[in-house]
Amino acid sequence: MSIIVIFAHSHLQFIHHIRQFSGFYLHRLSFATTFAETETTMIKSIFALFLIISSISVNSQITIGGIVKDEKGISLSGANIYFRGTYECTSSDASGVFKIQTNLKGKQILLVEFLGFEKFSKELLIDNKDIQLEIILKEALISYKL
Repeated sequence: MSIIVIFAHSHLQFIHHIRQFSGFYLHRLSFATTFAETETTMIKSIFALFLIISSISVNSQITIGGIVKDEKGISLSGANIYFRGTYECTSSDASGVFKIQTNLKGKQILLVEFLGFEKFSKELLIDNKDIQLEIILKEALISYKL
């Protein structure tokens, strides 16, 4: 009879330990779930902040576009268009059309170059408005001495 009582007593202790452990585990699981939810919320907040900042910087960009032609009105494909002293540049497409998006402000010098034509430069006052240009390049006079 004492063996049955010891077994019953140790069985009750075992059940008690299981309940304690499962309570601890459930508490840990609850903490982990709460932490995961907090982490997910934090990631969503950071992503939303990133999108807001990105949209602000994209909205502050100004587009300068137009077309490059020669004096006869023929579109010039492959003309180089850039701002003096910067790395902001582009080339005209097959139709002579170009577009530069920039964050530059104030007075800037736009330069256009094309082989066989004189370099074109124009001072632009860049504010918060897009600018459209029609650029006419003059043929360069090339002389050869023999």
